[in-house]
Amino acid sequence: MQYFKRYGIEEGKLTGQRENAVRTAYAVYNAGPSEAKRYRAKNSTTREKDVDNTFWDMYRGFANHGEPDLQECKVVSATTMRPL
Repeated sequence: MQYFKRYGIEEGKLTGQRENAVRTAYAVYNAGPSEAKRYRAKNSTTREKDVDNTFWDMYRGFANHGEPDLQECKVVSATTMRPL
């Protein structure tokens, strides 16, 4: 919540997209404050983009009431147990 409040809200306001607040909080958590805008940077490495996109997919899965599949590191639908 600290990262969301300190970095995410500002980024959401700056870009005009609320979901960017969440993406920023994940980026700061994973890579530190200097990487707050990494998820939308054009010069991010493939690995960085993969990490950011994986966390974004997981967030959306949990937001849609999915459940974790810890073996696959994915979020799956609670009813079908398929990746979201």
